[in-house]
Amino acid sequence: MDALLRAAASLLLGLLCSSAPPTFSYRVHIPPHDQVARVARFVAHQCDWASLATISTHKPVVGQPFSNVFSVSDGPPGSGSGAPYMYLTRMEISVQDLQVKPAFFFILDAFEPTNLDSTLGKQGLGLVLLVFYPVSKRCHR
Repeated sequence: MDALLRAAASLLLGLLCSSAPPTFSYRVHIPPHDQVARVARFVAHQCDWASLATISTHKPVVGQPFSNVFSVSDGPPGSGSGAPYMYLTRMEISVQDLQVKPAFFFILDAFEPTNLDSTLGKQGLGLVLLVFYPVSKRCHR
């Protein structure tokens, strides 16, 4: 009986492992650095976070630069537009600053892996980020 139970468990485990989906992976195709608009859309598609800097209108830092980090999206994964969107409320300090003085600086930052030709993918809860270094001619800055 014990041998029959082990055989059934092994068969069940084998079926579960064989039906598991493969690890998701994809190749990253970074546009040439001289195609500025394509690089900007690429960076917007890769980023989940952005920094919005304004001139503060709140005491005690009136007139000083103030930066906040926001979640951004350019659309569904795999079919983004390259135009970043943020959902903000009027209670947000940066929005209040923009209502008084509509001057801002918006920063999207991407990161470059050590080997650009490597296959990237998601494993578990980890997230792969692309890194661009300012000294690299592929850098979007």
